[in-house]
Amino acid sequence: MSTKSKSHLAELEKLEAAVDTAEEKLSSVQRDEHAADTALVGMIGDAQQHLSRHPDQYQANGQPSAGTEAEKLHKAIEKAKAERPAPNQKSPVIMAAELELRKTTSARAEFVFENAEPLFSELAEEGERLATAVTDSLKQTAKACQDYLALEQQMLELLGGLPGAISGGDLRTDARVNDIRRTIKQLSGTELTGPRSHSLNPHPDHTPRFVLGPDGNGYIRAANAIQEAVA
Repeated sequence: MSTKSKSHLAELEKLEAAVDTAEEKLSSVQRDEHAADTALVGMIGDAQQHLSRHPDQYQANGQPSAGTEAEKLHKAIEKAKAERPAPNQKSPVIMAAELELRKTTSARAEFVFENAEPLFSELAEEGERLATAVTDSLKQTAKACQDYLALEQQMLELLGGLPGAISGGDLRTDARVNDIRRTIKQLSGTELTGPRSHSLNPHPDHTPRFVLGPDGNGYIRAANAIQEAVA
């Protein structure tokens, strides 16, 4: 695994972490803003109940009298309203969080596009490593299944040799072990391969299906690229 490819994946991880952080920040801000809106609605409801219970704390024009609990409620509501965005407008903190998410998402997409080949080559190497790990795991599982079935057979033979009415029918086993062994046996003899892009990191004997277009802005079908080159 080259140092260069490692640095590409490390940078990708940083960019993905930044996207995750921005998503979490936006969710947190949205929850806080929703809580603030809910709290304001609750305050207005409390003020309305207070009016019905203490009409003497309000003037004829509906405004609360000075020095009353009604005035305190009114000022708290006005303060909360001033801190909320205008109707049909987004909160500045939400807009800032959305902008940060767009920036981090765009940075990640741009990095992947500019470094697609080395990234996919490194990921393919990791895929081959994991394919080998799966193969080794299957071999270990097959050996464990074989040992399990051998133990089962040994117990059957011992039960059959005991005097009296007891027999092999008394043995409790798990038929799934034999099913697993048969499945692994069907898979044996073939090499597992890791995921790989046919175009970004093809095998030497494979022709890429897609290539970077002449404008460098995206991938196009290789056949179309050939036609454009001939034309």
